[in-house]
Amino acid sequence: GNAVTSIPCGELPNGERFSVKVEGRVFEGRAVRAFCEGRRGELLILCGSSGLIELSENMGSASKRFGLRPGLKVRIEPITKTL
Repeated sequence: GNAVTSIPCGELPNGERFSVKVEGRVFEGRAVRAFCEGRRGELLILCGSSGLIELSENMGSASKRFGLRPGLKVRIEPITKTL
């Protein structure tokens, strides 16, 4: 299953990488417009039909793989590139 957050989509740049922090664990995901843009098993960050950010795993369950459940605090931040 997908995990719907309470975070408004705002400007979610397609293709940008993000860190997703959940209960002290950090995962890397990528913003996409549609599920088909992700690779199998990749953590996807997309704007759902409700206007809120959703976390998904292409061809899998983000809820199971990343231990997501209702009420958890999730922090999503862009990954900045350093030269």
